[in-house]
Amino acid sequence: MKRSSIILLAFICPYLWLAVACEDSELETDNADPFMRIVFINQDSLEALTELIADIDADIKIIDDSLAVLAPLNENGDFDENIASLNSQKTTINNEKTDYNTTIAIIRRGSVAVSSINSPEGINTIVPPVDSAEVFTVPLNSGADFSNFVISLDGELYNLEATYSRSTIVRQRTVIVEANNLKVMSEDFNDVVPLCKDSAETCTSNETTVTLYF
Repeated sequence: MKRSSIILLAFICPYLWLAVACEDSELETDNADPFMRIVFINQDSLEALTELIADIDADIKIIDDSLAVLAPLNENGDFDENIASLNSQKTTINNEKTDYNTTIAIIRRGSVAVSSINSPEGINTIVPPVDSAEVFTVPLNSGADFSNFVISLDGELYNLEATYSRSTIVRQRTVIVEANNLKVMSEDFNDVVPLCKDSAETCTSNETTVTLYF
């Protein structure tokens, strides 16, 4: 090999190594949008069922008071039928109370069937499960400091707005868009309660769950 060729290779090779090293360390871009989690609580049904249980408890007390009066008078079995009837009524309404409590537990878990969650900004469409779910993962608009949503739930349309500040972080050589100071507002839901895993002051996306009462 000519001496000039050897010198040329010696000059080029370090730059080739540097180019390969830069290519190996190139950061990847994460296409996933930041997101928040949403739980829906049917507050109206919860309050109605709670009132029904209170009425049942009042009826049970009346039955118990009647049984307490009849018990000492029933030495000869004269009130057996009355006592049996009262106990039957108590069993029936206690079964109703159990059913109501089961429904309340389901509501408090947030198990609802959402028809659709759409965004006018064209964020990834959320396709809710066919059956009821308890937690919904909703992507936020990574190209703006706000996201708007229209939620179809229980035959009604609800508007929801989220505002935040965006930042980029590098995690495992991947650039990720993060939404900070997340605030969620709505005039349609009865109440909006955020639960921020990190801090109520920062409220970072992917770590925040918002409970919506309707």
